[in-house]
Amino acid sequence: MRKEEHFTIKRVERLPRKGNLNILYILRGNSIDRFYKAIGNGDYEEITIGSGDQDNIARVIVVTSEDIAEGLGETLEDKIAEYVNTLSYEKLATDAEIWIDYQDLGVQYTAFNVSSITGEACFAPDLSPFDNTLYHDGEGVLPVTGDTVFTDIAGTTPFVTSEGEDYQVSDLTYLETDANGVRQDIFCK
Repeated sequence: MRKEEHFTIKRVERLPRKGNLNILYILRGNSIDRFYKAIGNGDYEEITIGSGDQDNIARVIVVTSEDIAEGLGETLEDKIAEYVNTLSYEKLATDAEIWIDYQDLGVQYTAFNVSSITGEACFAPDLSPFDNTLYHDGEGVLPVTGDTVFTDIAGTTPFVTSEGEDYQVSDLTYLETDANGVRQDIFCK
């Protein structure tokens, strides 16, 4: 059975005490075919990438704007090539294609938690637990009126609420947004 997962690859001097579950770590000096995946409690699983029975493997190397921030190249392509070359990747005879997936992280927004269920704020319902993570572009820990709220850290998808579907924020206030994801004041009659 084939299992498919998506990760960001990050080269590190040593494995962090508490690894991110969305990152495959490569230790500096190791070959590109040996990764370490965080599995919780500070433990890691070693993942070795091989060709198996297939002889037409396509591989993807994920490069983020953070990876190339200090690159010396003049163009984006130069910086990506410079970074990929530092990975010491060796194309195997069984590799059909190598793809580079560039992800511009741009501005990263502030995470905060809200309830995963909704209610009418004017009735002050307890909508806990606060197990839904959202992101905002404001300066504080939590969004205020006028801040834009997103479903993703890159800020590409606005979080839009419907009339009467307010989410409770971890500070026990309520969140309502407009069609663009901008936090609105809630007025009760």
